[in-house]
Amino acid sequence: MSEENALLKDSRNGVLTLTINRPNALNCFNMSLLKTFRSTIEEVSFDRAIKVLIITGSTEGKNAFSTGADLKERAGMTPDEVRFYIQTIRDLFTSVEELPKPVIAAVNGYAFGGGLELALACDIRLASKNAIVGLTETSLAVIPGAGGTQRLPRVVGLARAKEMIFRARRISAQEGLEYGLFLEITEPENLLGKALEIAEEIAKNGPVALAQAKYAINKGSEVSLPVGLSIESNAYSVTIPTKDRTEGLTAFREKENLCIPVSKREDHDMGSYEMNYPKKVQIGDITVRDGFQHEEIWIPTEAKLFYLEELILCGIKHLEVTNLGNPRSMPQFKDADELFKKLRDSKKLSRAGINWDDITLTAITIREKAVDRAIAARKEGWGPDRILMMVSTDEEHHFANSGTTLPAYWEEAKRCIEKASDAGIKMNGTVSTIWGSPISGPTKLEDAVEFTKRWLEIGAHDIEHADHDGSAPPNQVYKYFSMIVDAIPNKKLHVAHFHVTRGWGTANCLAALQAGIEIFEATLGGLGGQPANFLDRVPVGGTGSYYYRDPNVVGLQCIEDMTVMMDEMGIDTGIDVGRLLDLGSMMEKTIGRRLRSESILNGRIPKEPRLEFKRKGLSDLKQKFGESPDQKIPASWPEKSTYKPRED
Repeated sequence: MSEENALLKDSRNGVLTLTINRPNALNCFNMSLLKTFRSTIEEVSFDRAIKVLIITGSTEGKNAFSTGADLKERAGMTPDEVRFYIQTIRDLFTSVEELPKPVIAAVNGYAFGGGLELALACDIRLASKNAIVGLTETSLAVIPGAGGTQRLPRVVGLARAKEMIFRARRISAQEGLEYGLFLEITEPENLLGKALEIAEEIAKNGPVALAQAKYAINKGSEVSLPVGLSIESNAYSVTIPTKDRTEGLTAFREKENLCIPVSKREDHDMGSYEMNYPKKVQIGDITVRDGFQHEEIWIPTEAKLFYLEELILCGIKHLEVTNLGNPRSMPQFKDADELFKKLRDSKKLSRAGINWDDITLTAITIREKAVDRAIAARKEGWGPDRILMMVSTDEEHHFANSGTTLPAYWEEAKRCIEKASDAGIKMNGTVSTIWGSPISGPTKLEDAVEFTKRWLEIGAHDIEHADHDGSAPPNQVYKYFSMIVDAIPNKKLHVAHFHVTRGWGTANCLAALQAGIEIFEATLGGLGGQPANFLDRVPVGGTGSYYYRDPNVVGLQCIEDMTVMMDEMGIDTGIDVGRLLDLGSMMEKTIGRRLRSESILNGRIPKEPRLEFKRKGLSDLKQKFGESPDQKIPASWPEKSTYKPRED
């Protein structure tokens, strides 16, 4: 059967049914099918006409939902290719789990290994009575690698999951129903009809509400109840301004003949004045690449290695390491290969038990030659996990950075994404001059949204939304990211990148948080900016004629201050804040000047009394005046203020 037909689509009444169609191979996954599946899921996430997704298997031949990996294909893979395959299928199933629409698995037969792992990533699982399922990988001397060890215990319980995985046991649909794995089981001929019945009922409801309900349930189930309630509150707030909610309330009132006074706004809790923002974020560090590219002194390789190691030990999992472009114009990166190799071989990180599967190392690869260099390095075992190419919505700015036109660059980027993907490297697509260009002036936010879609359309893994010269005021940051989240709701795709040329960096981070952005990047001390025009007093290519007159006015958002701010706001960053502040202080010694961080001087907000600043005599004076120790208002005054605002 043609691989072009390996995934069939049928759409009706807001419900899309995807049928895995490799019946001769029991609907197992080869790389071609995984890529098709991934692109389809991305399309579904952007398609507002699709409200619910059903996934099932072809019923031709032996009934199978999916028997997991294509072991014939896997047998011919190198170890690196196997790792790439596992990462690809794991990422695919995660994208199914995080799809902002309900997903129903109609398990119509065998579901082994990756097949059951796909079903586990779905929100609702139905099965035919003849279904047989199991995570059988231990019988092949491996373990479930696409989420099975994590999702199965959350569904059937820890003991049952261990027993099933340890024994590589296959269970019947009836057992799956008893274990809570399946919501319902049916006769084989009724399975898809039942799935469609449930899906069409779900599709009648508000799409934003469905997305937020899924988000609140998924994320809230992983945390404590108080945190979960906060997640629910934030998710609810997203639904308040929607047209669906207003129309739903109106219809309900008309149906029930209710009269609700306009002044009693059900969407306003008078006791709640909390800002709405994510409670957990990911912060990436780009000091050694973006930060050091602006420095006019050579930063020794050992210093670069030290800071990368320490940043990882602070808990930062996403780091830009270097630029793989021609070092002639940016000689700060002439040690790119050496630095990558030393980092991969770091004994310090090895002793600390760092798992490289948890870390993402990025290299900048603006043009195809740099991409080829990254691929070669990856094949040698030390190259980047992720690379970055960049477009500007202003073609003059784009030409200054890349030396070619936008149409030609898009074609080049598409080629590069395809070859990088084949090598197991993710591509970040960056969009610049979103809020304005230092060359051409004002730009349109709509162009940046369109460019974001173009990147994802050609296969980019995620998008960096960049204010590369500090042109973005906070209100426009909020507007743009609201537009982005509305057009492309998957928050894992969006990275916020702010420069502080005009001092707005932290305010812009807050605006992006308010719009729902969860991924940020920054540098120690707010280092960075444009590539330097000098290195050790020698003129180099650098930025050229539009380099800022004062090199100290440029820079990125300071990671120390941003992390402290988020920490004080109750946002989980996963970063050891104290260790990060110590590292920021050390960076000033390396650079040789005072940097931007205020937090390394003033520290975190005190959480305990600071008795060393206590003035003597207060208690004696209160006793003299006849005041109780905790009295703050004169005794003759009312307990509560009687002030009423004037209406004039």
